Amino acid sequence: MDNIIYMLDIPLFTYDGYADVMEDGTQYQALEWKLIDMEKYNGKYVVVGFDGSLRIYEAEGEKLFEGSLLDSKDFVWHLKNKIK
Repeated sequence: MDNIIYMLDIPLFTYDGYADVMEDGTQYQALEWKLIDMEKYNGKYVVVGFDGSLRIYEAEGEKLFEGSLLDSKDFVWHLKNKIK
């Protein structure tokens, strides 16, 4: 069974089961994104903020993305369909 991270009951990505709780969120290694437009970040390190913010890093610490889940068109599409 895969470990899956959800936000608002929307699956975001699978991870290996290890999570590092930080001051402003939780860090995971995203093995496989469930959001189509985020698949390019498979295998990268993700910090999901307690406020919905999202930061994605290379293993070496280089920041690849900083924003929120609302920047993902696929996440917004799933969210709109839940609201209907």
